[in-house]
Amino acid sequence: MCDEFLNANGDSGGFWIEAVPVGPVLAALAFPGFGREHRSIMQKLSYTAASIVLVKEIDSEGSVRSNDNGRPELTYERGPRDREYMKQGLAAAARIHFAAGARNVMTLHTRPTVFTSPDVIENDLGKAEWDTNDLSLYSAHPLGTCRMGEDARTSVVSSRGEVHGAPGIFVVDGSVMPSSLGVNPQVTILAISERNAERIAER
Repeated sequence: MCDEFLNANGDSGGFWIEAVPVGPVLAALAFPGFGREHRSIMQKLSYTAASIVLVKEIDSEGSVRSNDNGRPELTYERGPRDREYMKQGLAAAARIHFAAGARNVMTLHTRPTVFTSPDVIENDLGKAEWDTNDLSLYSAHPLGTCRMGEDARTSVVSSRGEVHGAPGIFVVDGSVMPSSLGVNPQVTILAISERNAERIAER
């Protein structure tokens, strides 16, 4: 893990880079292209090393709402600052791969962006498209869908994890986080779950 770029600009944002394993199923889902193009990329999987860029969100917004048919509707818009951090992160990750001996580096843009040397990274990223569906984005740890807070107008559960207006119903997972943490949330989720479990037991 490389956290050199996290909070580097004094705005509580930034990014970090992690090396990740890539199995065939995840690779097939993530790699860009279709048909023969996609197959050609997949055939090189055994020679592929991967890393991910994790951006600590500052000005991006997302929501989960019920649409007119009662089905979930997800929206997500990356803000300009977070988008810039994503570009910086991809550039840094590409330079790391080239330093480790990579012959070329590919991003997960819908239209493949392949760097053939460190000299073309900035130029090629400048030509890439950056709208919501132009780049594969993932979240291994979704947070905040049942936000914790004391105001029922802006949160789903109280600081004790109890659903507003529904006594006796508790939520004790990562969904109660009021915002993105910017770190792996496992320990925080365990701590909140333990604290709220103790409060439930006291009732």
